[in-house]
Amino acid sequence: MNNLKKLVGRTLEDAENYKMRKSITNELYGDYQTLLKKRLFNNHESYVIKRNKFPYDWKNKDYKHDCLWINPIVDDRWTEKMVIDLCKRHYKRNEIVYLFENEITMRSVLKIRHYHIIYKVDYSMCKKLKCKI
Repeated sequence: MNNLKKLVGRTLEDAENYKMRKSITNELYGDYQTLLKKRLFNNHESYVIKRNKFPYDWKNKDYKHDCLWINPIVDDRWTEKMVIDLCKRHYKRNEIVYLFENEITMRSVLKIRHYHIIYKVDYSMCKKLKCKI
């Protein structure tokens, strides 16, 4: 597992869609981050893993981009080791290429701690079953 040291951005289309969604959500609901928190967590979840709807633009198109979101109610109890262990268990059939938390100056969501998980899907079972990908 590697920590990402270089800046990777979104495609122009994804970046524009992301800005527009945040702007509309702020206008309609008052605060994008508060609404995101309500939609991500129920009262009993300390974390959720979701596919990133606005992924970074990776040259390798086999890479998938998820985010591990940590509930702000318990985020002070989460250590980096806990994050790594959870991701290793959750992605045990896939290769985690990068696991990182953006630098504070690069974060667009400040109120909810989250990690980016870039992984390569293991298609070996599908190949054995001769699935069409």
